[in-house]
Amino acid sequence: MTVLRKLLTLAAGVTVLSAAPALAATATGALTVTALVNSSCTIGNATLNFGTYTTAAGATTTALVNVNCTLGTVYTLAMGTGQNHDATAGNRMKSATGSSYIPYTATFPTGTLPTGLGLAVPISTLIIGNAPAGANVPADNYSDSVVMTVTY
Repeated sequence: MTVLRKLLTLAAGVTVLSAAPALAATATGALTVTALVNSSCTIGNATLNFGTYTTAAGATTTALVNVNCTLGTVYTLAMGTGQNHDATAGNRMKSATGSSYIPYTATFPTGTLPTGLGLAVPISTLIIGNAPAGANVPADNYSDSVVMTVTY
């Protein structure tokens, strides 16, 4: 055998011996993955715009307010009294430049506080506004602000 042939045979044997698989041990563990989803709700703003009020006809209007709660969250929507509320006259819009008032009501269609179940998408609730005829007031812009609250 030639020297070259002997070297090639020796090299092939070393390659075969070095290609033998190494033995390895394994162990396992568990990864616990958790999350907490809290109940939450948001409420949008709405505008109850009576447009042009006349003493003879009064005015009525509607508005929609959106409530968005996490899926399955039970909620109740409520309206407080307006900034210009009077114990005797109720809610009133006040003139921008004076102290004249137009009385009004803002109610939910059922007359009771709306309750619902959160769907994780905005849910619209109707508000009905009525400014009755008979307020003899000067020309001006009239407004009020009412706090709406969602309890969940």
